[in-house]
Amino acid sequence: MISVMPRALLLLALILQFAPSSSSQHAIVTLVAEKSAAVPGQALTLGVRFEIDPKWHIYWVNPGDSGGPPTIDWKLPPGWQAEAFEWPVPQRIEIGGGLVNYGYEADVLLPVTVRVPEKARPGTQVDLIGHVKYMVCSELCVPARADINLAVTIAAAAGAPSPLASVFAQTRPRIPQRQPPTMHAQATFAKRQFVLTIETGQREPATAQFFPLASGLIDDSAPLPPTPTARGITFTLRAPEQLTAAPKMLQGVVVFSDTRAYTITAPVR
Repeated sequence: MISVMPRALLLLALILQFAPSSSSQHAIVTLVAEKSAAVPGQALTLGVRFEIDPKWHIYWVNPGDSGGPPTIDWKLPPGWQAEAFEWPVPQRIEIGGGLVNYGYEADVLLPVTVRVPEKARPGTQVDLIGHVKYMVCSELCVPARADINLAVTIAAAAGAPSPLASVFAQTRPRIPQRQPPTMHAQATFAKRQFVLTIETGQREPATAQFFPLASGLIDDSAPLPPTPTARGITFTLRAPEQLTAAPKMLQGVVVFSDTRAYTITAPVR
């Protein structure tokens, strides 16, 4: 579970204390599929789609200084298994008071892979059900929930793209790729700063961004511009006062452009 920094926990408690109830919950949450049918023994790509009201936002897997990411409790037929969410690259959201969140201010799809059992019978239909909890924030934060479901047809062969297949196509480039073998990352920790060096084999743009996967390691409100190098890029990242010892690994998402994002793991010296 992602922890919340102490100052953010206090802020969140105050926000929730005075947050009004909301019937609309400031987002429409639905369960959608990329294909029109599921095939026994194959994976089915689903997505939890958030259509968010203007000026509101939800959170990434690491929410930053406050908040919390969406979670889902599944109720699936026997033998069906759902994997964890895939998280598109987030936005950096400054919320005032020196606090920064990581999340989504526009509509977003969180893809999830579901394993279809071999014993699923073609010609039948199953109901996939999930209970979603999420935090949606603007000037106030509202804890919200949604019961979502989708009737899925079982077919002997792969079905045609669903009416919402284009949403998956638009989302896929925003999902960070795994760190390739040719990419090397390492970090040092001294004087309450991480120096993260990523070698890609080419000079990277100074507009690159780094998002830590765990909260409490980086001072989210104190970004420093990265430094391009001949073979990659270097980030200087300030640690928060609450960090008493350096971690063994620094994990996060590095974003070079809209179509180049990677999840990296850097040993810390």
